Order: sequence, then C-alpha cells, then structure tokens
Amino acid sequence: MIRRIVAALVAASLAVACATARSSSPSVGKGYQRVTQDWTGSSTSGHFVDPSLSSQSANLWNHYQGIAVLYAEWKTNQPQASDALSRIKAEAAWVKATWPNASTWSSCGTGAMLPALDDVAWTAHAFLVFNEVTGDKFWLTAAKNAIDCSGNRWYDPNWGGLWYNDAKVSKRSYTAELVFDMLRYDELAHVSDYLGDAQYTYQWATTNVAPCGSGVIAGVSSNCLYRSDGGFWDGVGANGNAVLPTTQTSPTPPPADATGTPYQIQLAATLPSWGWSVTFLEGNMMWSVVAAKLNAISPNPAFAAQINATAAFMAAHESYQGGFLDDQDANTDAAAAYFYRTFAEPLLTSANKTKIDAMYAATASGVVAGNWSWDWQLPASCGVWCNQGFGSSADPKAPLAPIANSTMWAVMGGL
Repeated sequence: MIRRIVAALVAASLAVACATARSSSPSVGKGYQRVTQDWTGSSTSGHFVDPSLSSQSANLWNHYQGIAVLYAEWKTNQPQASDALSRIKAEAAWVKATWPNASTWSSCGTGAMLPALDDVAWTAHAFLVFNEVTGDKFWLTAAKNAIDCSGNRWYDPNWGGLWYNDAKVSKRSYTAELVFDMLRYDELAHVSDYLGDAQYTYQWATTNVAPCGSGVIAGVSSNCLYRSDGGFWDGVGANGNAVLPTTQTSPTPPPADATGTPYQIQLAATLPSWGWSVTFLEGNMMWSVVAAKLNAISPNPAFAAQINATAAFMAAHESYQGGFLDDQDANTDAAAAYFYRTFAEPLLTSANKTKIDAMYAATASGVVAGNWSWDWQLPASCGVWCNQGFGSSADPKAPLAPIANSTMWAVMGGL
C-alpha cells in the first residue's frame, strides 16, 4: 500500500515536472512563426524558399531578407534564438552546396546572378552573416568578390558614387547597404581594405553633411543624395538631379526629375508598381547606420547630426498611423531595422529616440494585428508591410521578401 502511494506521488511529481518543462519551453513569436513558414526541410538542414517563385536559383537577395529576420531573432536573444542560428547555418550549407565556387560571385551586371547594386548588397551581406556564424572564410571570399565586382563595374570616376546597374541611369540609396557590407567585411576579416572607399562614398552621398540637399530641392543640379531636411533621396540621375526611379533597367524613358516634388513619399508595392516615391525608409535608416559605424571608427559630431536630422525626417514624413511608412520598396524597407536600433539609435537625442521607439512599437503591433487597412491590396503585390502575412488576408503563397520585411517588425517588437 505504501509503495503504491509512493509510486503515485512520484508519478504525480514527474507529471508536474514535465508540464513545467513544457510550459517553460521557448515560445514562438508570430513574426518568427510566419517567416519560417517559407522554409523547406528541418531547421538544421533546410533552407528558405520563395513560394511565389518556381525556382530558387539566382534569387538569393530575397533569401537574405528572411536571413535578416533570423539574424535579428538571434542577435536580440529572442525565444527562438537557437533555432534561428541553426537555420542560418543550414541556409549557408545549402547555398555553398548549390554554388560551391566563390568565384561565382565575381560576376555582376546584365545577365549575371547579381544584375544590380541591391542584388550585390543583400547577397554579400548574407555571405557576411554566414561567415559570422560558421567561421568559414569561404564566405569572406564570396562577399569580397561581389563587393569588388560592383565597384569595378559601376563606380563613376567622373562624379563619384556607384550606378545602380548597367543602364547607368541613377545612383540609388541602396548604396548605403553596400557601404555597410564594406565596413562589416573589414570587421570580420580584421583588415581595413574598404575603409577609404566607405568614407569616400558616405562623403559623396552627403557632401560630408553639407547642405547639398537644399540645391536639389530647389531644382539646382547636384550630385548628392542627402537633403536639407535630413532625408535621403532614393536616387540621383546622370545630371545630378534627384529622380523618381520609374525604370529599373532601361535608360529610356529617362527617370522623372523629382526636384519639384520633394515630398512625393508614397506607399510601396512590389513589381510592377514600384518607383513612385522620392525616398525610402531602408535607405534613410541604412545611411544612418553607416554614419554610426564610421563615427565609431573616427568620431565626428557631424555623424550624429546627420543621424538625428534623418530621424526627425522619418518621424515627420515616413510615419503613418503611428508606425513607419513602407515607402518605395516593400522588398527591403525593414531590412535595416535591427542595425538601425543597434548602431544608429544610441546616437539619437532623447526626443528623437522616444519618437523612433514609439514608431517601432506601433509598426510591430500593427503588422501582427494585420490591420494595415491602407495596404495597396494589389493582387500581385504585398504592399505596405505585407498585409497578406497576418490576419484575415494571410496568404501562404505571398513573396518571401515582403513577408520577411513585415515579420522583421514583429521580431523587433518581441511579438
């Protein structure tokens, strides 16, 4: 009888222990849960897939958008940090097995797997993340090959900066991501190979934070992305005027001159309806990240001044319903969210930090609630923070990149 009672007590204790263990297991946030729906295989041997594409080849830039979410989950020590790290390693193994030669990434431009500057920037950044988590120097070589190709092919020796693609129609704020790649490569490789290029390109984009933007807004030819109100143009054209990037690949018709419409800042949608906004969130955030990284190397009050002016611009002109406006490019607009909070935000004034933090929180809650009623709702797009990702309009076949950019906010908000 006593033995039966003891056995019953032991069983009860084990049941409580098991229940406690189950209840304390890491939770899965809605953002992380959604982005990992676009994954095939196990967390240790699978990889991302874009359900809107029949082939995953030559689309690593959109895979990076998913990797960025995993990276944020890991670096901020969210509940699924360990799982995120495993998936990053698995993605790296899949990419290396699929393209085993680092020299593959020495080609860019028309007909290559990296046809434009943003393709290079996101893909190289993925390689740098792979190096960080695996320690495999193969990824440093691959990243350097891609970065060097973009500089060799698109650098403008006459006016500075890098052309967006072979059409040489405009120079875009996607350049900031490439500059960040340069600085990150130097950190991981323990060199200073790209420091001079990074400093020069930032100076070109901002004219060393001089009021170059005032000339652009007034319609005066300028070769500067930075505006007098603290924002950055999406791009400048061959003549130096700010442009609406109405075409991605063709020089005809030429991009519209945007100097007369400096606040044409509108909602994004994926192809074929993008190109309607004169600025975009990811560009503004990433130029601030670059400034913060350069400031850490060589402190200068001008960097913090630019970061704060750009924060005020975002709060004033890239805000909607209390959150961030997804303007210009729904495929990348949140990709800088983790880096901005980590590197740029510490240089904000308390007033700007309060505004930006509130916008982070509002965007996260709005995305998860699926209540962005101001989404474009176009059949072929994901629109503003991809309303197809959550709520009643959730679509399991929505493109990976805009889904990842909406879920990034959820992860950053711990939701």
